[in-house]
Amino acid sequence: MSVGSLKAFQDITDPSFLIKLEGHEDVTLELNEVEVNALAPAGYESFSLFFLGNPDRLLDQGMFRFVHDELGELSIFLSPKGVDQEKAIYEAVFNQAIE
Repeated sequence: MSVGSLKAFQDITDPSFLIKLEGHEDVTLELNEVEVNALAPAGYESFSLFFLGNPDRLLDQGMFRFVHDELGELSIFLSPKGVDQEKAIYEAVFNQAIE
């Protein structure tokens, strides 16, 4: 099983991910939802991860170094989806061949 696979994210027990920011204080995001795209072609998996973060510490769209106790280090492209007084919402989309 690949570290960045759908199953790997579905199987984690701790939803906390540390985002390492060079030259800035690290940010913690919580994995809130794993959404499967059922229309992925045969041999591929397509899914989105939705993360929640602090609305006072917004991240721009881009590639980030995620650190997780169970999955280790991952580079993930993150897009902001919305923000309110309680949370910032981010999405990471995966479309990849199944190994």
